Amino acid sequence: MAKPACTSVAGKHDLDVIGGELGNHVRGNGRRVGERLVSNLLKRLPDDYYLVNDVVVNGSRGNVDHVVVGPCGVVVIETKRWVGLIRCDGDDWYVNGHRTGSVSRQVKRGAVAVRGFLAERHPDVEPGYVQSIAVFTHPLCRLKVNHAQTTVVRYSELMQLMLELGRRRRIAPTLARRLAESLAGSSTAGTSGGSS
Repeated sequence: MAKPACTSVAGKHDLDVIGGELGNHVRGNGRRVGERLVSNLLKRLPDDYYLVNDVVVNGSRGNVDHVVVGPCGVVVIETKRWVGLIRCDGDDWYVNGHRTGSVSRQVKRGAVAVRGFLAERHPDVEPGYVQSIAVFTHPLCRLKVNHAQTTVVRYSELMQLMLELGRRRRIAPTLARRLAESLAGSSTAGTSGGSS
C-alpha cells in the first residue's frame, strides 16, 4: 500500500499509515533520543494505526510527544529518558529521591488538549476516551509506581500495551485517518512549541 503524504504549513508533520508515521521530524539532540526510540518502535505497529509526533494544539502548554490513532482509540504518549530510581505516588514524581514535575499531570494535560482539539474539529464525531501513557526509555531507569494517575510503562512494554489496547477498542479506519490528519495539521493551529 502506498503511503499518502500530507504536510502542514510548518513542515513538522508528514501523514503516513503506520508502517510509516505522522510527523517523524524528531530532532537529533540528546533530549530527543527517547522520543526517536519510541517513534521508531511505534512505526512497527500494523498499518491501521497512525502516529503523529510532536503535536502542538491549543490548550496544551507544550508539545505532545506522540499521538497514536487506530484500533487502540486515541493514545497520547509522553516520553521520558530519565536514569535512576523513578518513583510515582499518584501525581507526585521523584527521580533519585528528588521531587520533579508531574509526568502524569503533563501527559493528562496533553490528553485533554488532544480530546478538545479533536472535538472542536470533528463535532459530528465522539472521539471517545483518550488514553494517556508515560513511557520511560532509559535502560538504567528503575520504576516504582504506586497509584499512578496515568499508565506508566518501560520502553520494552510499550508495543505489547499498544497491541492490547487495539484489541479492546475500535475506531473505524476512515475515522482514525481523519482524526490523525487533523492532528498532523495541528501545528498551524497550535500554540508555540514547548519541551518535553
